[in-house]
Amino acid sequence: MRDAALNFANGHQVAFVDRGVDDRGPYLRLEHLVRKAERQAGPYWHPTLAESWTVREGRLRFRVDGVETIANPGDTVTAPARPVHEFWSETPDTRFDHEIRSPLRHWEMFRL
Repeated sequence: MRDAALNFANGHQVAFVDRGVDDRGPYLRLEHLVRKAERQAGPYWHPTLAESWTVREGRLRFRVDGVETIANPGDTVTAPARPVHEFWSETPDTRFDHEIRSPLRHWEMFRL
């Protein structure tokens, strides 16, 4: 069940989807809608958490550990803990799922 949705000044929307623990450990699942084709994040890295993004609509471009990838609907890109990563939306109104493992306080970060 969805919790809150966050709306940022640039039109980016982030919705809480789920939080829990499964056989791979704790996770946080979010859904993003980015209105503009532009840089979304990076470059940055995490010492312990991993992220994955699955494109639902539109197209994203990622650079993970120096390797660039274009992701289209249905594609998933993962950044494990430690490598530097960054990403851009290539098309307006791009919608994607975002999974964070081990999420720590990632949702609270978005809320701030």
